[in-house]
Amino acid sequence: MNNNANQRLKTILLELCASKDVELPAIPDNLGRSRYLEYIQCFGYSESELLPMVQHEKLSSEAHGAILAGLMQAIDSDDKTFVQSIVWMALNSIGEGDNTNLLIHRLSEHLLKKFRTYQDIIPDFYAGVFPID
Repeated sequence: MNNNANQRLKTILLELCASKDVELPAIPDNLGRSRYLEYIQCFGYSESELLPMVQHEKLSSEAHGAILAGLMQAIDSDDKTFVQSIVWMALNSIGEGDNTNLLIHRLSEHLLKKFRTYQDIIPDFYAGVFPID
């Protein structure tokens, strides 16, 4: 898909979210993230080169078809979690929401909430991608 088509699709997806009062996940801009960015910079990396999650050239037509089918369901859905998830998948499929740190942040945020229901001894932190190969 060319850049103009990607931008048009992104606009449509964001309009769908706005019409359903759905916010897409976002990474907080906090001290932990600032320290993470400084840390990876010390090793010669930038965040943008570590973030991609999806090898777009390897997405099959079946995967694109499944995302399209999900988007058609999302148009009529009142389930905000479903709409958020399918739009995020669609954005990732075109390289617009491709952010591994966002996935890690969402997982760690969920775990922190669960752990904190038992005890509030876990400090806030930012978990980010770092290459290990």
